[in-house]
Amino acid sequence: MSRSLRYFIEGLFVTAAFRILSLLPYGVASGLCGRLLRCIGPFLGRTKTARSNLTRAMPELDAAAIDRIIGDMWENLGRVMGEFPHVGKMSAQEFAEIVTVKGAENIATAKQGATSTIFFSAHIANFEMANKTMAVYDCPMALVYRRGNNPIIDRLIQQTRDHYQSEGLAKGTTGSRQLIRALRQQRPVGMALDQKMNTGIPIRFFGREAMTATAIASLALKFDCPIIPIQVVRHAGVCHEVTIMPPLDYEKTGDTAIDIRKIMTKINTLMEQWIRENPAQWIWIHNRWPDEADGRDDG
Repeated sequence: MSRSLRYFIEGLFVTAAFRILSLLPYGVASGLCGRLLRCIGPFLGRTKTARSNLTRAMPELDAAAIDRIIGDMWENLGRVMGEFPHVGKMSAQEFAEIVTVKGAENIATAKQGATSTIFFSAHIANFEMANKTMAVYDCPMALVYRRGNNPIIDRLIQQTRDHYQSEGLAKGTTGSRQLIRALRQQRPVGMALDQKMNTGIPIRFFGREAMTATAIASLALKFDCPIIPIQVVRHAGVCHEVTIMPPLDYEKTGDTAIDIRKIMTKINTLMEQWIRENPAQWIWIHNRWPDEADGRDDG
């Protein structure tokens, strides 16, 4: 089967599923997909990666605890899939019924600043709620993202996010130019920083060196931008708590390489803390710490 035909079939299936889920009540779509992925996820090949990551990152866990986390992880990921078609069209009132926001004053501070602000989060709980929160508080972000392999699915995702992002910034040359433009226009920018980046630098993450993208540190130092973390936690079922934290404390010593490493170490340490608090809400199926021998890259 040719790649273009495969992409068309995949795109047709995902688009149909998206439309069906969007017609279901929010809680029904979330619960249905959560239960489905909890059932089939443990039998997928990615579970082997998740188990390996958990065993090496959190060696204090026994096999039963790891199995529970993996089952809960698949349910959370399924819920994210079921909820996604609803996030874009969700009203502020509907949002307030399921999301509690803490630290909203830090959004106001960012909006009043004389420079752009770079916000960061991780793929924890329903990570789209971080982006939706900013839009509800009248501060939509230009979101940096990795373009999907399937252009049909990628377009569907971006069309949904366009309801709550100011702009989608695909990683690459064009996206980098758009990112610089957004910062110069003093618009808020959002990034998720928990995935591997081959062109990054090794920074400790769960006690092991992990290739980590440094763009957020480089740009913050160049444009004197505050860096604000956004933590998302799922509570019972569809409910979430989003915390907009105070800006990270960092300094410019004049040695850019050292300053970047210090910033990225702080960021990885904070994200690790988030994950340890709710390990089942992170996506452990990514090849965050690839074995040098097999050379796999999940992007």
